[in-house]
Amino acid sequence: VHNRAAGKYVAHIDGDDIALPGKLQAQVDYLEAHPDCSVVWHRVLLFNDAGTLCKPNLLDLSMFEEGIVRLNDALSFGSVGYHSAMMYRSSARKSRHVEGETLDYFYTVEMLMSGSGKYLGEVLGKYRYNSNTGISRKGRGPQTVMRVYAGHLNHYLALLPGHRREIFINSLIYLLVEMKNRRKSAALFLTLAFK
Repeated sequence: VHNRAAGKYVAHIDGDDIALPGKLQAQVDYLEAHPDCSVVWHRVLLFNDAGTLCKPNLLDLSMFEEGIVRLNDALSFGSVGYHSAMMYRSSARKSRHVEGETLDYFYTVEMLMSGSGKYLGEVLGKYRYNSNTGISRKGRGPQTVMRVYAGHLNHYLALLPGHRREIFINSLIYLLVEMKNRRKSAALFLTLAFK
């Protein structure tokens, strides 16, 4: 779908998520006013299958000075926003074909290699969350996601050797999370941390 998009800016929304009024305009306005910015996210509300709001997206934006997200941030801390909350410059996305599975994190890092990102403080969407569904939450999904994620970190470790410190921090965080969850994928992050 992204490869077919021909516009200056690309915004994707999953079929079970909701865009609130003003979402696209706010993102376009920011990108138009900031040519050095490659990608824009916004806050979302999480809701379940019954339509009940679960919780707001409580990412602490104070970790990003004025909401500006840099490559170092994504390499250190991982994905910063929901896929359905993202709008990016089509020129910032270089990879049109990637072997194997990819997460939106892969493209987030790629886009931040072309410029900064911005996390808007407004709630401009709703993201459906169900604890029993989604690739990251059922069956072997969590292990699959962590395997793919570790693969992305390994890819960027080879591609961006000057960012070893940030990738080490990221690997260490996920090592601790996977150890807490008693998942075998902790070994992937241990290996990355030693690299």
